[in-house]
Amino acid sequence: MVAMGTAAAALFILSLGRTLLSPAPRFEGQTVAYWAHELYRHPQAGPTNRATLAFQTLGVRAVPELRLLLYREDPAYKKFWQKLAPHLPRQLRTLPHSQIRLDALEYRMGAVRALGILGTNAAEALPDFLHLLPQTNSPLRWPVVQVMAQLGEVAITRLIPLTTNADPAMRHAAVYALGQANSNALPALLPLIRGTLDSDTTVRSAAWHALSRLGAGAVAPTVDLAVTHADPQLRAAAFRALAAMRPGPNLGTSVILLNPTNAAAIRRMAYTSLWLARQTNAPALQLWEAGLAEEDPQLRELVRFFFNRLALTNQTASP
Repeated sequence: MVAMGTAAAALFILSLGRTLLSPAPRFEGQTVAYWAHELYRHPQAGPTNRATLAFQTLGVRAVPELRLLLYREDPAYKKFWQKLAPHLPRQLRTLPHSQIRLDALEYRMGAVRALGILGTNAAEALPDFLHLLPQTNSPLRWPVVQVMAQLGEVAITRLIPLTTNADPAMRHAAVYALGQANSNALPALLPLIRGTLDSDTTVRSAAWHALSRLGAGAVAPTVDLAVTHADPQLRAAAFRALAAMRPGPNLGTSVILLNPTNAAAIRRMAYTSLWLARQTNAPALQLWEAGLAEEDPQLRELVRFFFNRLALTNQTASP
C-alpha cells in the first residue's frame, strides 16, 4: 500500500503540473474517468461503443488521467458505510446506492481496458502495469496481463526477465502476457521454450500456448535451437515446441530434423510435427517412406502409426 501510495502521489503531482499547463482532455464534454467507467460497464468492442470511440479519439492525451485511475481508491466514508450498513436497522440502509457503492475498482478496470485500446500509444503506462503485476490478490492482475503486451516492443522486453522470476505466479503472468502478443513475442522464443520445462504446471501450459501463437517466423530459429543448442534438455523442448507450432515440410523443417545423425528421440519428435502438419505432398511422402525403413523399431512403429492414420484421413476425405 505504501508503494502504491507513493506511485499514485507521483502521478498526481505530474498530472497537476500538466493540468495547470493545459485543461484535462474531454470527449463529448465528458472526462476520461467518465469514459473509463463507461468502458467498464460496456466493454464490447465495436463502432457503436462510444467509450471505445472516446479513447480512440483522445489517444495519448488520455494516458496521464488513465494512469491516475489505476490507483483510484474509494472514499473512506464509503468503506466505513460498507462495514457499518449490515449492522444497521433495515430502514437506515436506504441511502442512495450511488452514494455508498464501492466503485473505484470499476474505474480502475475501465482504465486498464482503455490503455489496451490505446495500445502502443499507452507505453507510458508500462511502469504502472509492472507495479500492479506482482499483486497476486488484486483483481486487476489478469486484466493487466491481458493488455500489457499490447503496449508494444518495450513491454515484451520488460516481460522477458519476469519469465524466470522466483514467484511461479509471476512467471505464469509474464508467460501468459507474452502469449497475448502472438508473433510480436518472437524475441521471447528462448524464454518461452524454457518455460515448457518449468516446475510449475500453469507456467508450462502458458508457455505451450504462447509458442503455438508465435507464427511461422518462429520455426527456423526453433529448428536451430533444437539442432545446435548445448543443453540436451532444451533441445528436446525445442523439438516439442515445433510440434506445437505445426510447421509444414515445405519449410524444410522436417528434412533438417530427420537428419540420420540426430537421435531417434529427436526424429520421433520430427515425425510427430510432420503428422500434425497433415502434409501429403511429394516431399512429405518421401519422408514418410524413409521413416518406414528406420532402423529404430520404436520410431518405425510410430511412423507406421502416423502414416496409416494419415492415409485413413485422406481416404475418408476423398469422396
